[in-house]
Amino acid sequence: MVIAEIRDLAARRYREVVLSGIHLGSYGRDLEPRTSFHELICRILSEVPELERLRLSSIEPLEVSPEIVALVAEEPRMAHHFHVPLQSGSGRILREMRRPYTPSYYSDLLHHIHSRTEDAAIGADVMVGFPGESDEEFSETYRLIENSPLTYLHVFPYSSRPGTHAASLSGPVPSHVAKFRAKALRRLIAEKNLEFRSRMIGRKLEVLVLHSGEAISSNFIHVYPSDVLPRNSWVPVRVTALKEEGVAAE
Repeated sequence: MVIAEIRDLAARRYREVVLSGIHLGSYGRDLEPRTSFHELICRILSEVPELERLRLSSIEPLEVSPEIVALVAEEPRMAHHFHVPLQSGSGRILREMRRPYTPSYYSDLLHHIHSRTEDAAIGADVMVGFPGESDEEFSETYRLIENSPLTYLHVFPYSSRPGTHAASLSGPVPSHVAKFRAKALRRLIAEKNLEFRSRMIGRKLEVLVLHSGEAISSNFIHVYPSDVLPRNSWVPVRVTALKEEGVAAE
């Protein structure tokens, strides 16, 4: 069904398809015969040759296999883009969140991705103000992000939901503290994203025109060409300068 859908989209001239879903990387474990997300990607690329670019949405850290990282690095039709939820850089907070990975595992994974695909956009979801989060535990999150190759973040202050494990925990973080922490992370990632986009100046990119005046690169940068270009077309451009939310190109 997935492949048939993508084949139909490609036939209707959709040039890029994004694979998305909850626990996307666990695809195929409950099927008979059993398969994997990596195998699905390989089948899509093999069986739908007319598909021009495939992009992956959010994948949990333990589901980002070395094979998937290698495929993104080596296959020209794969977008150089990963989104890997972090939630917290504190080991204790991750355990309270019942997340099955450690900060060091997460950090090593991101550096492995970066070593294989240096120009990849790498994003994450981060929660601040989780019950009991101390200043030092927030600092652990800050330092992990600061020392990582992350290029963008989705930052969320914790919001209590009745009936959840987190709602029963003691040590609520005052809202003004959570907002301050969220602001600090957004400021940090803005600096990292600026540095990431700055590295693109002078480079040639093939971009997909979304609409008049705006396009998207393989590595998730919004590109604003100087010329009016036809929508839904691939266009080679050279990055000339930074823009507030992306880069200018000609």
